[in-house]
Amino acid sequence: MHIATQHYQPEYDFPKFVGETKSLLMLASIPRSGSTFLALEMWKTGMLGSPLEYFNFLLLSKVGRWRHSVIDMHNYWNDVKMARTSPNGIFSFKMFPSNYGDVSNLDESFLEKICPSKVIYLKRNDSLAQAISYSKAIRTGAWYAGALENVKVTYDKNHIAECEISIARQHEFWMKVFDFTKADVLTISYEDLLVSPENVMKKIFLYMGIEEEKKLRLDIGTIGIQRTDETARWKDLYSLENF
Repeated sequence: MHIATQHYQPEYDFPKFVGETKSLLMLASIPRSGSTFLALEMWKTGMLGSPLEYFNFLLLSKVGRWRHSVIDMHNYWNDVKMARTSPNGIFSFKMFPSNYGDVSNLDESFLEKICPSKVIYLKRNDSLAQAISYSKAIRTGAWYAGALENVKVTYDKNHIAECEISIARQHEFWMKVFDFTKADVLTISYEDLLVSPENVMKKIFLYMGIEEEKKLRLDIGTIGIQRTDETARWKDLYSLENF
């Protein structure tokens, strides 16, 4: 089973959590920002929940678990929280802007129920590199390291430009959401995550008010970050063509 679906299986659950969660933590991001890598690093600590894509219904349909999600969102949410809240009472989940639309289409009133008490916003400062990565992922279907690596695509200036616009709009969406909800937001950059995941985790623990020495090291595997020399070449070509 691929890492994209295996982590939703029961063997990765925390002990059943009963009662009110202490904190609802949302990992907000835009595609190609390293969010899966950060989510697994957070999960491994045993203190920050397991921030997976619980509102990615297409993915969940492949997982074969929690299928009643599209029937009763409230029961689904309760089931997930019981299974995925860490013992210290923190439940976390990962969201992309598109997930808000999916939830709204099923039950618009449910959006209030998932309003988080804390938000980590993972963004990528190099938006052109992000757009190139986004373009590749859309056209190859390879959203994770090791997936469909034999599928190759050629440089497409127009598609990269479309991805740049999409990224900008998604960033604007998050800014509006954070402003409207008055969210308590910790912003983390993809670039800082690459340099030192350990320092990023220290920032998150401080933000959440958790003593770092209490963290565990759960054995849940990891995932690589997709980077190739081709991205640098495409960046140079795109910059020259738009000079």
